[in-house]
Amino acid sequence: IRPTGELSCERIVDWLGEGERVDRLLELVTSLFRAKTEDKQLVIVADPEEAARWLAAACLAVPLRMSREVSFLLACEQPGLVGGDVCGTTREALGRAQDYALASCVTFDPAAPAGADYVPADDYLDFVTMSLELNPAKLLDFTAFVGDHCDIGFNLGLFEAAFQLWSLLRDDLPDDEGTYALALPFAEAHADEATREQLANRLTDGLDQLEGASPAILLGALGYLLRAGRSLGSD
Repeated sequence: IRPTGELSCERIVDWLGEGERVDRLLELVTSLFRAKTEDKQLVIVADPEEAARWLAAACLAVPLRMSREVSFLLACEQPGLVGGDVCGTTREALGRAQDYALASCVTFDPAAPAGADYVPADDYLDFVTMSLELNPAKLLDFTAFVGDHCDIGFNLGLFEAAFQLWSLLRDDLPDDEGTYALALPFAEAHADEATREQLANRLTDGLDQLEGASPAILLGALGYLLRAGRSLGSD
């Protein structure tokens, strides 16, 4: 899926704005991550043109390099029995599929109610929705950050932590313990050296803002700086 022509970011954002598609997109993104994590096939119940739009929309929520790792077949009569990370199929073909084939699938049907196992949105998914509705450039900025500076795959938990790190680097230092609990360990484990150094500088410059913060935040920030001092060779 290439972000050009009918599938350009601008056209897909406009298409998502029709009806309640943005809300359903969160379920699709969750389903895509689940399918990739569990080594299953994501089945989109739609005609090839609509399936292409849904897949292009889901790819907006991840870095370009990751979207290029998603193989697909948009007109499939045997879901679960053909190759590809994603396949588009009709409701009739899905109804003919055998149980053993469907066991290897995660199904997304945009015309049906949200699945019973749909995971409620977290901060990252809420951000996807808000950005697509108000400012798609922010989402593209975030996915570029993940693609350029973080080493992660299709894992929603790590995307949530990456989002908290991205927010910590670009916004005022928050007083939410959860942000630091996710962002700091993530930076040490999955971010590149330049980003870890940027975070250390950000925390150093913002120490005055953290004077009234909770002990958990202070200990987390100071611990990160001590470890960064050793690994980055700073004073």
